[in-house]
Amino acid sequence: MAKWNRRALCLMAGAVLVPGLTVSSAVAAPTAGQQATTACKALSMSVTTGGDHIERDFAATTPPSQTLEVKGAVGAFPQARLAGAMLAESVAPGTRFSGWMIFGDAMYKVGYQADAARKLVPGTLVKTRVGGGWSTFTDFETSRYNESATVHRVSQYALRSDGTLFRWTMSGDTWTKPVSAAGFSSVRTMALISQTRTYDTFVASTKGGSLYTVHLPTDATMKPTVKQISAPQKGWQ
Repeated sequence: MAKWNRRALCLMAGAVLVPGLTVSSAVAAPTAGQQATTACKALSMSVTTGGDHIERDFAATTPPSQTLEVKGAVGAFPQARLAGAMLAESVAPGTRFSGWMIFGDAMYKVGYQADAARKLVPGTLVKTRVGGGWSTFTDFETSRYNESATVHRVSQYALRSDGTLFRWTMSGDTWTKPVSAAGFSSVRTMALISQTRTYDTFVASTKGGSLYTVHLPTDATMKPTVKQISAPQKGWQ
């Protein structure tokens, strides 16, 4: 299965809490009882080996439970090898998905429009080549952060097979300000779990089965702060 990143959110009393966004003051704060009984939810998107775009929703129950599965763009992305988190934008009468994927050695900007049932609207699929040289990369992720009308950024992270982590900043469709950090040769995969104005945070699994958090400042240094959260155990490797 081709890798597609995850997005998480909490739903409480109708309020959507997303890192970087403030909750409208018109939304009533949840009561103690609601906080105790309303579970956070996680939205997961993936692309199968057949190119199907699938959305799954999970609730943070004990144990976690799947609440929804929608097969949206069936067969739309065959041979997709890596992908960053897709942006979902509300449009009439459904949703517009857009992001970046790696097919073989090439990076592509992709997107499509889905109807109200999250099914692909015929004729809306877009796939535009960005550039080559991606065959040596083993992981890829897009970080989007919006805090206000003046604080907005889109960062592209990519892990090369020699353990070097790269980041580019998007300016329109141009990849700018490239920076890198070495020392990630033991990392198998990384998932974005938190964003602030000054940091992006990933959870990384290693080839030996350990889990780490990786805090990456958004300034030009990109000097990582790494912390182990789980010793090697069967399954993570």
